Amino acid sequence: MTQSALLPIFLATASLVACDGRRAAPVPRIQTASPVAGVGISDYKAWCDLLDVALRQGPGDKQFVESLQEKPPSKETGKLAAIVLEEWELPRTDEHFGNPRVVSQPRIDWGRLGHDKVITTQIIVVTFRVNSDGLVSGASVVRSTGNPDADNLCLDQVRATRYRPVVQAGRYSSSDLSLLYHVEVR
Repeated sequence: MTQSALLPIFLATASLVACDGRRAAPVPRIQTASPVAGVGISDYKAWCDLLDVALRQGPGDKQFVESLQEKPPSKETGKLAAIVLEEWELPRTDEHFGNPRVVSQPRIDWGRLGHDKVITTQIIVVTFRVNSDGLVSGASVVRSTGNPDADNLCLDQVRATRYRPVVQAGRYSSSDLSLLYHVEVR
């Protein structure tokens, strides 16, 4: 089984919720665990600090972003730093910031299904929220393949994907999205 196409179709970006203000300026975060499984606190802190700097863009911030790109605490943070640098000169009112941007997305290992698994439908639709910190929550299957294992592979990918969140009114905002997966049985 192979994935013939992964089409990120943003079906519902109109439902935006204002960020809680943590992105306005860096604030000390007291945290005992990272909100993301498998991600250390220092990486999550670097990720959030990088998002803070991208909005603030104060003196010396560009050098901070460049240093994170050169020596990132994780591959995902390095990719976000590259995106922040690419978008550095764009005005924050640019339509470019109206949709979240994929920073990292793991590949789906369709081999985990085994050869005896049959998918009855070739379309999977997953809805989810990209939070103001670029992490995903509330992922659920709206249109199923009829095969829970295939649905779970898509859900796993959605939950592990990281985004540069939407910018609205000078702050990061959450947004509700849907992805359509086209799966081909071989």
